Amino acid sequence: MAYVLLRRRQSAVLLPMFLDPWAVLDYLSCCWHAEKLRTACADVVSHCEFLAEQAAGVGAAEGMDMMLGIDVSHYTEARNWQDLADHGIRFAFVKATEGATVTDNLFDRHWQGLHDAGVPCGAYHYAHPGSDPATQAAHFHAVVGDLRAKDLQPVLDLEVGDGQPAGNVLDWTLKFAQEAEARFQAQLIIYTGGFWRNQLGNPASPALGTRRLWTARYGGQPIPPQPWSTWSIWQFSDGLHSAPPEAAVLKCNCDWDRLADGLSVDDLTVAANPLSKASGPVQPVAPVPWPGRFFTFPATPPVSGDDVRQWQAQMGKRGWTLNANGVYDADSRTACVSLQRQDGLVVDGIVGSKTWQATFVV
Repeated sequence: MAYVLLRRRQSAVLLPMFLDPWAVLDYLSCCWHAEKLRTACADVVSHCEFLAEQAAGVGAAEGMDMMLGIDVSHYTEARNWQDLADHGIRFAFVKATEGATVTDNLFDRHWQGLHDAGVPCGAYHYAHPGSDPATQAAHFHAVVGDLRAKDLQPVLDLEVGDGQPAGNVLDWTLKFAQEAEARFQAQLIIYTGGFWRNQLGNPASPALGTRRLWTARYGGQPIPPQPWSTWSIWQFSDGLHSAPPEAAVLKCNCDWDRLADGLSVDDLTVAANPLSKASGPVQPVAPVPWPGRFFTFPATPPVSGDDVRQWQAQMGKRGWTLNANGVYDADSRTACVSLQRQDGLVVDGIVGSKTWQATFVV
């Protein structure tokens, strides 16, 4: 039987963890005088609350299925992201900027590495409402660049007010959202929670409530602030508290996230959340006909030609680092595998008709 050592002031007692607390108290009443019994009561109640919180944490980390994600910044070491993709990480968010001038020094490496591993990802900006919102939005867009249709929505991370009154912070947030969305041509996700409720006074803003909410709570269900009635993304662990089993395996210094039930990664893409939803989803470009042959590596002689060069050039436009030399080489196969993982195709490293079509649909 497992025991827990409870301490209070200078006293201590070993309690069986899974016994009825009242049975424990009956036992203690035979051994301790009234004052120490009252002390033990308080300790038993505290221990039961602790076990309940732990149970809630375990519940948060279980049942992730295929909707598990992470968010990273310069605190996360540069690494090969393929192992995370192989362990079922389905999405990621990367810190890009902070305030009007700061750029996360690992953004480029994280952003490119996650894309190369085929993990859908989005970028976030850490807000400082003490300086101009339009300048910060421009800085955010300048660092991230234009987003592709299958990238995830950009995020405003709102955790501090820089000493500004609540009304000013709310006005700042609306102005930043308007400027950033005009630049990215996609709706923002708002990351906030305790700051909004406790420091801003939980203001209701219907305009912000139309955007998705990403919020954090470790060891219990998240509590959406006004004006949101529900959350879309839940940051349920910092890797230490309520961590999922994957955290111990992957040893990633990152936060862990999950999607709301019924929500898919595709629901968070730029294509699904254009600036004006009334205009409908982003339309694909007209398909480029498949040349009718398979690109494979290795092959003797190597597969080469203008059609290979055309495919490589398009992959470069899609964000893969690839030399358009007209030869389907090892680097081309690696990029192909990454695209296939990202688009849910059969992962074989061969450019056939479906992979070709996926390459030219942006």
